[in-house]
Amino acid sequence: MTQEVFTRFFSNLYRYKEYGKVKNYLYTIAGNTVKNYYKKKKDIPSEELLKSEDRSKNHVEEIGVRLTIEQAVRKLPEEIRETAVLYFFQELKQREIAELLHIKLSLVKYRIGRAKELLMKELEVENYDEI
Repeated sequence: MTQEVFTRFFSNLYRYKEYGKVKNYLYTIAGNTVKNYYKKKKDIPSEELLKSEDRSKNHVEEIGVRLTIEQAVRKLPEEIRETAVLYFFQELKQREIAELLHIKLSLVKYRIGRAKELLMKELEVENYDEI
């Protein structure tokens, strides 16, 4: 079902006119996909349907949060974005990043700190732990 949601999302992305957040558009598609799925399967007990909808809403919310973070990371300046991706998504240690990029460890620490600041500002978060 997740695959179907993303297939519909990306195939209809051209229709999105940026009236709101992309994650809301994704939630709408996911909700409609789940509803259509359960309309076809009428023999499912209603309590199971409610549990499934709750799980899929949580999963869609997680995906929406990840998309929002990825969009914010794309807005970072190139050198900071490169360091942030290696640190946050590839989970490399700061020393490994310094060796990989052939830069000083202090510069890696600066870029990661700057990335955190810019991401908190972009995502309107007061504490980095909330991300």
